[in-house]
Amino acid sequence: MSEAESVVIKGGNKDKILPLEAEEKKPIKEEKNKAVILSNWIIKYAPIVYFHPDEKCFPITVEEFLECTDVMNEKNEKFCDGKEILSGSFKDALGNQKFYLKITDTSVREGNLNSAKCYVYVRKRNKGRYLDLQYFFFYGYNGPTINIHLNKNKKNYSTSNIGENYGNWEHVTVVIDSTDGSILGAIFDQHGKSCFYDIDQLEYEKGHIVVYSALSSHASYPSAGKSVTEYDSQELGVPPVSVGIVKFELHDATDKGRRWDTSLVCQLVSYNITGTEVEEPKWMAFNGRWGKPYDLTDKDISILYQISRLPAGGKVVDSLLWRFIPYSKKNINQANGIKSKDDFNIII
Repeated sequence: MSEAESVVIKGGNKDKILPLEAEEKKPIKEEKNKAVILSNWIIKYAPIVYFHPDEKCFPITVEEFLECTDVMNEKNEKFCDGKEILSGSFKDALGNQKFYLKITDTSVREGNLNSAKCYVYVRKRNKGRYLDLQYFFFYGYNGPTINIHLNKNKKNYSTSNIGENYGNWEHVTVVIDSTDGSILGAIFDQHGKSCFYDIDQLEYEKGHIVVYSALSSHASYPSAGKSVTEYDSQELGVPPVSVGIVKFELHDATDKGRRWDTSLVCQLVSYNITGTEVEEPKWMAFNGRWGKPYDLTDKDISILYQISRLPAGGKVVDSLLWRFIPYSKKNINQANGIKSKDDFNIII
């Protein structure tokens, strides 16, 4: 397996998946069998993703996306074509976090569910006792979802387009026992707030966990409905203030629209288990941002100015820009790649 850049796991013929029951009572010992058994676990738990009926922007392959981008440097100058990332050219330079991708063809917004891949990253947890099976979905475009409420003089201010961005990685992590492959639960990430769900809190279809992708934002949820992720100035690291509270609300809606069985399109891109190493795709060496800096509108600037006028408001604005807005400030140029997206902050 180490000779390939990545491994496409074919799960279309479910009848030929090796049974796991025979392996449930003993650790994996033979190096040759590790890759086979792990591949079966990956297919077994690969999510069924439901998109909202009104969703217009779907996942896209990394290759299709990069063909429609330029790599830009910190001076907003073109460094090379995005497709150079696929060939591994300029490898050292592409590790620079100050680079970002600029879209040259907005058709990537729509994505292509017919060709999209589910990228799988396997990480050890608790010194190898458990495994994190991370299923990544790459979107060419995420729509706006953030509303800002400024409680000042009993008047609320809100903005409608903060959160809009190109090139976004979403993921769900299934945590399993490394000896028998039994599932402990799954970690869902919603706008930077990760949450662990036990097995009885999840929905399943023929053993696969069900994931609901939120309309426009593509945040992942374990059930359908409407959700609001709330933040306030204190959560953003700002001490309580005597006058004025800033609240941020991220509104999501999920429902059963188009169905995507990711077990048919899993592509294993990285794992670090001895004897089952796989060479990572060249594009994983890109350490920059997968989208362009956010252009603040006049309305955005006005609202952020109102916030900055509050006691400690400058810290609120800085934290907001750091956490949510891919604005070109302090090297905040959009979401970076999947290597940085582990879930070890969640204690199992």
